[in-house]
Amino acid sequence: LNLNVYYAFVQDPDYVPAPGGVSANLLSWYKADAGTGVSDGQSVAQWDNQAAPYHVTQAAAGSRPLYYSTTAANLLNFNPALSFDGGDALSNLNRMHANTDGWQGIVVAMDQRTSVAQLRAPMGLGDNGNDPGFDLQTDGISPNGWNVWMDGSSPAELGGGSFDSTALLYNGNGGGDNQQPQIFALGSANTAGGNGNIISTIDGFSETTDMDSAQEAGIGGGIYVGSSGGENWVGLIGEVLVYNKQLSAAELNQVNSYLAIKYGITLDGDPSSATQNFDYVLSDGSTVVWPGTSDAAYQAYRFDVAGIGRDDGSALDQRKSSSVNGGLQPIIDIGAAFGTDKAFLLWGGDSGANSYGMSYSPNSFTPTAGYFRTTRIWKVAETGTVGNVTISVVGGSADHVLIDDDGDFTDGNTQEIALTNGIATVDFANGQYFAFGRELTAPGGVVNGLETWVKADAGITSSDGGAVSLWSDQSINGYDFSQATGTSQPTYYSTTGNKLLNFNPVLEFDGTGDYLRNTTALMPSDSAYTFLAVGSDEDPGTGYRKIFGSEGIVDYFGLYKQGGATGDNGWIPYAVGGQARSAPFIGDRGSMGKGTKYSAAGGANGYWNGTNFTSDSRTQHIQPQIVGFMSLNSATTDPFYTWTDGWKEDPNWSPIVDGLVFRNQFFTQTSIGADVTVELWKGRIPEFLVYNRQLSDAEMAQVNTYLAIKYGVTLGQGNGHVGVNGNNYNYVDSSGTVIWDATANATYSNDIAGIGRDSASALNQKQSQSINGDDPVTISLGTPAATNAANTNTFGVNKSFLLWGNNDGAASFGTGYSPTSFTPTAGYYRMDRVWKVQETGTITDVVVQTAGADHLLVSSDPNFASGVTEVTLSGGSATYDFSDGDYFTFGKELTAPGGVAGNLQFWAKANADAQSNGAAASDGD
Repeated sequence: LNLNVYYAFVQDPDYVPAPGGVSANLLSWYKADAGTGVSDGQSVAQWDNQAAPYHVTQAAAGSRPLYYSTTAANLLNFNPALSFDGGDALSNLNRMHANTDGWQGIVVAMDQRTSVAQLRAPMGLGDNGNDPGFDLQTDGISPNGWNVWMDGSSPAELGGGSFDSTALLYNGNGGGDNQQPQIFALGSANTAGGNGNIISTIDGFSETTDMDSAQEAGIGGGIYVGSSGGENWVGLIGEVLVYNKQLSAAELNQVNSYLAIKYGITLDGDPSSATQNFDYVLSDGSTVVWPGTSDAAYQAYRFDVAGIGRDDGSALDQRKSSSVNGGLQPIIDIGAAFGTDKAFLLWGGDSGANSYGMSYSPNSFTPTAGYFRTTRIWKVAETGTVGNVTISVVGGSADHVLIDDDGDFTDGNTQEIALTNGIATVDFANGQYFAFGRELTAPGGVVNGLETWVKADAGITSSDGGAVSLWSDQSINGYDFSQATGTSQPTYYSTTGNKLLNFNPVLEFDGTGDYLRNTTALMPSDSAYTFLAVGSDEDPGTGYRKIFGSEGIVDYFGLYKQGGATGDNGWIPYAVGGQARSAPFIGDRGSMGKGTKYSAAGGANGYWNGTNFTSDSRTQHIQPQIVGFMSLNSATTDPFYTWTDGWKEDPNWSPIVDGLVFRNQFFTQTSIGADVTVELWKGRIPEFLVYNRQLSDAEMAQVNTYLAIKYGVTLGQGNGHVGVNGNNYNYVDSSGTVIWDATANATYSNDIAGIGRDSASALNQKQSQSINGDDPVTISLGTPAATNAANTNTFGVNKSFLLWGNNDGAASFGTGYSPTSFTPTAGYYRMDRVWKVQETGTITDVVVQTAGADHLLVSSDPNFASGVTEVTLSGGSATYDFSDGDYFTFGKELTAPGGVAGNLQFWAKANADAQSNGAAASDGD
């Protein structure tokens, strides 16, 4: 056997194109869109080299990769790929070049391992595949997963130093969890020796390794594709290149530009820098199609770069493309052949979230709900003439593509092109900006970062009294909650009156078996968060019951109720790694500060009395509350804020004070009404929502207002205040406009309730009553119905509201009043309790209901001394069109001892309601 036999490589005239136009010293060019000789789904025995007749083969049928050209899930940016299952490989062990030559290996591959601890390689050079081996494995040597090996080098394996912390790898490694193709490259001038002469490049990001090529004997001795001689690849491979020289920076940029455009990969010279990006260049080495570095106007748009175009010098004809990065991404398709060579359209996004987080006011149409654009804005670069393209969305959906010339999307000159069947046709101009728009609803209109949103008035198919097996997410993410076991399914109520909360549907959890769950990860464990739930605690006991949890193991993250101690109000955030930041140090068990807590009599403690927590008849009854918490969750010192009916507090406790390691269990699964599957909630839950960020106070005001109006909750309780907005919390609509001014209405801050429509929140509350239990007023838009949904009346104008609150006067008729529109036959008195209304937008006639009164009295004077409108109540109802700032109360014709009706509780007299002379009275006035 002659080990010094070489293959002769002579550039064939038929092989004029080359990757990025770099043809010098190109020895091997395997690309999945040529040279396989098979159809979609078939195995590949030989992959032909497009540079020279040095092909890679596999004789064993069971070890051959599969070729895909039409199966969408196995394509790379709409291009063919070979799929390797962990036992497949192709190889050619004939020598390619001398071991003293410089060398460059490049592979486009997508890692599909199920465990990043597995040692796998998309490619290996040399007669044993280890000169070098393009290995991936997350271990103690290479914690980021890039585990390159080189025989004869010291160290032989890449590891340590800054390299492992800066190279971006995906599929659970250093870059993120998304499975996506990457450009892996290694190269060396291969001098006689010396550490650091092997250069690594990943998606354009280059670093000098601490390894030495050292003219190892195996260099140039062969090639493995889908293996490094034994560490077989699990994933897709689109392209493999080998040169017998180390490419210059300019040459490598040409090759990378070609591969990046073809496979939808974003090149980035330094992920931590806004300026160290790349100009994408064509095969001539001079035509710049994406000025990521040379033009400062493009530097901010360095994320999710992708493009379409034709470059004959690279045999590149990319007609359809999308960034392979995760999340919502544009897909742009020319749909036909390019008319000329070197015609390109590229686009890149700014650092904004690629989700619908920005409110937008359309100029060419009127949405029926809230309308939002993507926070991310893309900028385009056109070279040559591309013409019309179609644009659609992957990883989400859109109603419109919004095109703007200056990127601010606020001056009314934005083009708004509707997507029909998910597609719009656009002819971009160089330098334009675009975003996507969509009509959406979200709690309080706060769309940005909404991970899941379940509410009992949507996403449930059960009928009243039926069991709920699925509660569907109303956000765009589809994070649903389910329960397959019938005996563990909560009960849905939509019409049973005594089960509803402010006329709205609920789910009832029985405390013995019911809960709903999603066993998949809600969001990354290190994500910032805001959790909120609406629930009523109906358990008189003092044990732990969990309203929600988002954790892999019991007790790692969630919110309980628990009573019996004087050190807290009964709402308990809990986490195994939790701890107070200062004495007293109480581990795991947190608190919600001085928020007020309601529960069934005998249950959890209620309110702060100035010294400790206690409860009385005001809190010892069942009513819904808006409870939750939020944190940046990035450091053990980050504040943890709790929210209870609009009362915000930092309780000097956090779930991660004891260390970030405990955070690893956060959000890996989520349960409603349980601590994973135990400590089950007893009570009703109508709504639950989670954001993947810490909302601002202004955003929380929008969300809290939406929930408060819907469920009749008075905001601003807490710190000793029960049933009253004692902390002056403004109610606002989805645009932040104040609809209940807490300062102006401070005297009337008890038992606040309201009706109104806010399309951005999907709020359509047509009838309402404070759920505090001592307020006798219900107001409805038109004739009231048994449920809010059954009320068929409609608000004519979006963002129209009528809110009311009272002065906490006695709900009895204790103040004398002289009617002006009628003459009573006896004494006439008005109620000591007075309400004030605040109207926003347009609300006309409403029906006011109460019991035991004769008239509704309305005035602009809170003392009702003049200008009073007196409306007769019929069957306890009166119709009226309030004006903003009106005061109202109720009047009744009464007799009383000496005409003193105030605080009269009982009056029995023998000459009235007596059965017979001398008999005991059966009733009294």
